[in-house]
Amino acid sequence: MPKPLDMMTASEIQRAYDKVSAEGSILNRAFIDAGRGHERPGEIRHMTDALAVKHTANMEKFSAIVQEMESRKRWHGGLGRIIRKG
Repeated sequence: MPKPLDMMTASEIQRAYDKVSAEGSILNRAFIDAGRGHERPGEIRHMTDALAVKHTANMEKFSAIVQEMESRKRWHGGLGRIIRKG
């Protein structure tokens, strides 16, 4: 089971971002190669074919990682974990 995003170190969250971003690029290339490069994420989200389901899952992971990264940057200006007391 993967580590929760809020427990990842700065380097772990950066690696997760890089991995999901690379997977997203591969999926985008697959859409283009299939002649579906014109489809928008909002349209893809409602589709049920295998490629669309993979794309939607990837975008959800990507979004969660970016939200965590942005939260960390707002909190203390870097990607280090936010240490909560209590």
